[in-house]
Amino acid sequence: MVRTRKAPADRRAQILQATFDLVTQQGYQSVSMRDVAARCGISKAAIYVYFPTKEALYNTVIQNALALRLQLIEAALTPDLPVYEQLFNVLHAVFHLTAYKSESMTSLIELSHVYAEADLAAHKLAIVQMLTDIIATGEQQGGIQLPVQLASASDAAHLLIDAATGVAGTLDMHTDAPVDQQLRQKLSQLTSTFLCGWQSGTGHHR
Repeated sequence: MVRTRKAPADRRAQILQATFDLVTQQGYQSVSMRDVAARCGISKAAIYVYFPTKEALYNTVIQNALALRLQLIEAALTPDLPVYEQLFNVLHAVFHLTAYKSESMTSLIELSHVYAEADLAAHKLAIVQMLTDIIATGEQQGGIQLPVQLASASDAAHLLIDAATGVAGTLDMHTDAPVDQQLRQKLSQLTSTFLCGWQSGTGHHR
């Protein structure tokens, strides 16, 4: 095995990337520390210099991946746009990433449930908070009047993300229509329906 010297920060980053690649390609249950070492061209013992346990390695992989995903979603925030477009943009960013990286996202979520449940929950809450802030601003500006059955902007955000999750689950991966085109159409209809109900203050959504 040919070994190359790397700066500690570079070696650590290489180990994390190799682990992420292997997990998303093979599933976390099929990946061993020996596999990661072989991918990096180092000994298994060298990995433990940077990560004392496999759990510590996986936790860091998950935290980094979720942080990057959140940055991409936050980049979709455009406060100057109307509320409808802001809500649509955030939801589209969330589910666009899921649809186009479905296998890797599935592997990451499975890994998160095993090794970093709290990190996954915090990630979801951060997305809900983005939607909550948009809805609350819409209320303050008079563009949204929530139905009486929704006690707060947070309730509305949870309802919207749950509905959007259901909509994203209906995408047809085997049709000629591009996935993103389907996603845009479905989320646009969903957001418009919710906002219409919220503007009237009488909508009832499940």
